[in-house]
Amino acid sequence: MLPEAARRWGRWVGTSFLRPGDILLTRQFKQVGKPLGLVEQAQRLHGACEECIHLTHAALILGHDDLICEALPYVGVVERSIHEYADGQHALMVRRPRGLSDAERLNMALLAQSHLGRRYDWYGAIRHAARSAGRLFSGAALEQQRNVISAVRAGSFVCSSLCQDVLLEARRVTNPPIPEFVMPFHFITCRLMESQPVPIHWAS
Repeated sequence: MLPEAARRWGRWVGTSFLRPGDILLTRQFKQVGKPLGLVEQAQRLHGACEECIHLTHAALILGHDDLICEALPYVGVVERSIHEYADGQHALMVRRPRGLSDAERLNMALLAQSHLGRRYDWYGAIRHAARSAGRLFSGAALEQQRNVISAVRAGSFVCSSLCQDVLLEARRVTNPPIPEFVMPFHFITCRLMESQPVPIHWAS
């Protein structure tokens, strides 16, 4: 069954073109809250083009039914329908990893599902945003809590780090051509991805 937002809008994503391991990038037309603005600012400071900076979320397409796997603030790593973004409020782009076999694509989907229920990496997201803005966290209090923070962060994800981890593990990449803390726009510029986006087909 289609999500309520897609039923109201009257359109949904045609999923026949999607493959396991494809990466969905989304842009929210109406910005809600400060976090999206911080992601855009961070991507701009890291050299993203004007079109790319607005793509502020990444999810992994599982390739069966209409399911995607994504890390969401306040929720963590979950499975949802791709049609949650067929609401008239989001623009979508699909990027495909280059040169993967069908087995490697399926492995990406399985690896993503193995992380279901993991926490959202708030510490990593906030620290990276501060670093991008030139405001590094410092002070004795943070240093005293460093080991605790590392333990809390272990096994947690932001949206793009979830996609990054499963892509690198599936490809067994030991020297990745993307930064340690990846952002959504890196899935457009990274040489591990095909040069052109996958065309999106809408059904109604």
